[in-house]
Amino acid sequence: MADARIYPDSLEARYAALLEVTESIVRHRQLADLFGELNQSLHRLVPFDFIALVLCDAGLKTARLHLVASDQPHQVRVGRTAPVEQSPVGVLLKTGEPFYTTDIQEDERFPELYQILRAEGIRSYCALPLRTAQRFLGSVNFGSRSSGSYSPADIEFMQQVAKPVAIAVENVLNYEAAVAAQQELARERDRLRLLLNVNNAVVKQLNARELFKAISSSLRETLDIDYVSMALWDEELGQLRLPVFDYPDGRRLLPENVVLPMDGSPAGKAFTARRPLVFQREEIQSLSPEASEFVLGAGLESMCALPLLMGPKALGTLNVGSRRGNAFAEADVALLTQVAGQISIAIDNAISYRRIEELNAKLSEEKLYLEDEIRSEYQFEEIIGQSEALRAILRQIETVAPTD
Repeated sequence: MADARIYPDSLEARYAALLEVTESIVRHRQLADLFGELNQSLHRLVPFDFIALVLCDAGLKTARLHLVASDQPHQVRVGRTAPVEQSPVGVLLKTGEPFYTTDIQEDERFPELYQILRAEGIRSYCALPLRTAQRFLGSVNFGSRSSGSYSPADIEFMQQVAKPVAIAVENVLNYEAAVAAQQELARERDRLRLLLNVNNAVVKQLNARELFKAISSSLRETLDIDYVSMALWDEELGQLRLPVFDYPDGRRLLPENVVLPMDGSPAGKAFTARRPLVFQREEIQSLSPEASEFVLGAGLESMCALPLLMGPKALGTLNVGSRRGNAFAEADVALLTQVAGQISIAIDNAISYRRIEELNAKLSEEKLYLEDEIRSEYQFEEIIGQSEALRAILRQIETVAPTD
């Protein structure tokens, strides 16, 4: 039981022990480590069988049970939330004073909370505000299996305990926020670099295969993707073909230019829907047997297929996959949509370039044919004469004759 433990005999000894605890907890940069240290160290200073850390959201509307520790196995669910006004945190926020109930068996102010505590055998309960000069954070909560465990002197001392705890918690939260901001900046840098690389590839490459090769490696590095492919619409067949792909570990599981089913493949579904589609394992299993076998056989747990659109026209799809489940968050899909937009421009340019080349080749063939016909019809080679005047006249005839 909590009150059976031995605590420092004098107030001076108690504060000396508190100083040691303070110096110990400020070193931590993770809340779990900080809380573990608190659970061990505070047993020397405060009688408790149960300790919990509750933190508020930025708007002080919701209180979340962040961490729990007990001297016995417990069933308390970490992550449980409640409106601030329906928890002791609301009292702390309004009054700035500790909330203490000597026996929750006789207190009905917070029935949902007390039901949880009763199931753990807790009788007396004390919540202390965690407040710094900058903000209100939440509360540190102590529970005992004995009723009336905390005297006014205990609660006054527990308030002193809560002050360095609040500072330590704020330091950890600030550190975590700084790390998160740094990681987000790094992700944004990588995403911008990806878009730049794709843009450079779009500008330089008019060949779809070379364009894909340049883009695939950037996608895999930036988004930790294991599979990339690009399907293109074949107008003659009225189907999607898969001319280029980048398999996990360099494996080749499909032949080149394989025709994809429009209804049963991720590419076909995204092409038809004209919007990005994300497929988790459950959706993958509902694809056509061939598509499902291929995706799962490649070890992929999630996929994202994005249409390559130029206005209302769809040119094909960009398809990416990962061995991780739920790999494509909303931000990833938004980035891939931008990439798909740039690829669409490049594919449209490549198609136009190929058509121009085909047209030029056809015109060249027709020109040669007509020149041969003209020479055959007028038989310039049979005219005898070597004078400069005659040669000039023949050159003029050859120039004018094709336009006649």
